[in-house]
Amino acid sequence: MESVVLSLGSNLGDQCIYISRMEEALFSVLKGILRKSDLLRTEPVGVECQPWFINRVISGSFEGTAQQLLECTKEIEKKLGRDNKKQMVPRTADIDILLFGGQIINTSELVIPHPRILFRRFCLEGMNQIVPDWLIPGTGMSVSEHYRQMGPQIRAQKIFHFHEKGSDYRDGRP
Repeated sequence: MESVVLSLGSNLGDQCIYISRMEEALFSVLKGILRKSDLLRTEPVGVECQPWFINRVISGSFEGTAQQLLECTKEIEKKLGRDNKKQMVPRTADIDILLFGGQIINTSELVIPHPRILFRRFCLEGMNQIVPDWLIPGTGMSVSEHYRQMGPQIRAQKIFHFHEKGSDYRDGRP
């Protein structure tokens, strides 16, 4: 079994419902200690005129290969209304594999660690909440070290932490 970290995102429809459904589906395939970050309301990065996202980072263990986990995530996305995997378009469900144990994978279908893991504030912030001591393969640094050394451009990305029981949120600046 491999320890894994995934990011969940939605910026269409009832985003919190989609996040909840992604969690339910993933928690049926993940094992071990399951952790999840705060729900994060995040401004889209690198695109204009799109709705803000709701994101969450989760961790657990997966019994299988990274490719098998990718297939599971694609099936979950499809069941939740995602009909393509094009980047930079609004979506009901988006699941990215951020880390798969200590593995470094670089294929045409899958790159782990996720290529934008260090450039998305919500990834660093979410991982820092649930797996701060994990090493990010290929960097020689822990999640918390990367979080502390976040550059000003990444730190400036807008993020708000949702309270679980309502629609209120608090500013999440580190």
